[in-house]
Amino acid sequence: MKKLRDKLKTAAAIALCAVLCAGLAGCAGSFGSSVIVTGSTSVQPLTKELAKGFMESERGIDVIVNSTDSSKAVDAISDSSADIGALSREPVDGEMQSVKKKYTIAIDGVAVIVNKDVEVSDLSLSQLKKIFTGEIKNWSEVGGQDKKITVVSREAGSGTREVFTEKTKVYDGKTDRTTKSAAVRISAYKVVKTVASKQGSIGYISLAQAGRSVRTLSVNGVMPSVKTVRNGDYPIQRPFIYIVGYNASAATGKFIKYVMSDDAQARLQERGYVTVK
Repeated sequence: MKKLRDKLKTAAAIALCAVLCAGLAGCAGSFGSSVIVTGSTSVQPLTKELAKGFMESERGIDVIVNSTDSSKAVDAISDSSADIGALSREPVDGEMQSVKKKYTIAIDGVAVIVNKDVEVSDLSLSQLKKIFTGEIKNWSEVGGQDKKITVVSREAGSGTREVFTEKTKVYDGKTDRTTKSAAVRISAYKVVKTVASKQGSIGYISLAQAGRSVRTLSVNGVMPSVKTVRNGDYPIQRPFIYIVGYNASAATGKFIKYVMSDDAQARLQERGYVTVK
């Protein structure tokens, strides 16, 4: 009798294990996939908006958005720590070795912003160069009040910095000559926060991130807007780019397909971004 009870207990245990294993397998299948997007802080708000729209229709795929900078986006594709790299500039020589394909997902104007106490409303590219290299140190030198200029810059490796310094010739082809006295900030949010709080300050950020706490200047007489960026009149602009590696997953492919769709581009346009379609 005892042997029978032992056999029954063993059979029951085996059956229970089978049920648990089957259940765990089912659960594992329901976890779904994920897509990791890493890169420029300027592209981050746009990516979050695209991720939101994508996940509304693709319930089984999560899009995880991390912000670093454009250079680190390339590194993340090279070491496979991300599925998609987000750049706020064109890739440079040597950065495409691990990249299978790049996608221009939007166009962005780099807005020049100042503290609200600054009385200047327009600057030329030449004046911006002199301000950001430290040659011009007072607002009175460009038609403003007698007030010291505080330069606020993004960090080295930032796509926004690379585009701004290239377009204004602060970068002379060999050296980034941004003044050493510049207050360096590691995100667009921190640039806005610093410029908004520091009298006499000037900085640069993505057009979509300017906000009301600062004032946006025109450059060469042209205000940045969706229209002037799209038609090329505004002189400081750059592409927003996604890059993917050679081992891109099916989930990554689905997200890219959504990003380039008419629906996704319309979603971005409604929120003030300059779209490619």
